[in-house]
Amino acid sequence: DFITMMGFQLVEGRNFSREFATDSANYVIMEETARRLRMKDPIGQRLKVWGKDGKIVGVVKDFHSASLQASIEPAIFMLMPEFGWNVFVKYEPGKATEAVKIVGETHKKFESAFPFEPNFLDETFDRQYRSEIMVGKLSAIFTGMTIFISCLGLFGLASYTTERRTKEIGVRKALGASTTRLTLMLCRDFVQLVVFALVLGCPAAWYVMKQFLDQYQYHTELTVGVFMLTGLLILAIALLTVSYRSIQAALSNPVKALRTE
Repeated sequence: DFITMMGFQLVEGRNFSREFATDSANYVIMEETARRLRMKDPIGQRLKVWGKDGKIVGVVKDFHSASLQASIEPAIFMLMPEFGWNVFVKYEPGKATEAVKIVGETHKKFESAFPFEPNFLDETFDRQYRSEIMVGKLSAIFTGMTIFISCLGLFGLASYTTERRTKEIGVRKALGASTTRLTLMLCRDFVQLVVFALVLGCPAAWYVMKQFLDQYQYHTELTVGVFMLTGLLILAIALLTVSYRSIQAALSNPVKALRTE
């Protein structure tokens, strides 16, 4: 039957059964339906839908019948063969073509006057989130491009800075400054720039992400940890980019640097 086939979880009562002839007038409802109707013990209570009077025999666990952009809406299941214009078919994996062919032939045999229009639930779900999937892919691509271009800029700036400070580096090495100290000195300025960029960018990123997530009734929460992890990752990428030139400059021969100057 439909409820079992779709994997809905029965939390109270029972499912529709051929053993009960009266089930054609009974209902299986969702938990949200019981809450909306203010029913604390819905099993056995009377319900009238579209002039059809019956009783509730089962309650299924809440599920999403639409996109996650909307909250869970109440649902009522009933046996109404006269409205059976939709038929759900569960087929074995890898046999979609065969299933469509068999169902199409059966449909043509009994209802040749009406067109056969097969649809797949996975494709329906995919269409619901197609724009989000596309946004995610484009965001990943442009983020990668942005990081690459930023790294090129940082590397160029690091090269330019070390060239301008060649004499200073030579003097400091001649006075006994260690390679580690010189490397940290050269990287410090870039770290300050990255931290400044993070201070400016995080509020804007938080606002944009919050506006996007607020479109959905059910979504992940934006926490400080997300921005801290992102900031640390950006700092690590920046340091890896500039550390090569900084270490190279710190290891250079101070005598050669001073002669050049």
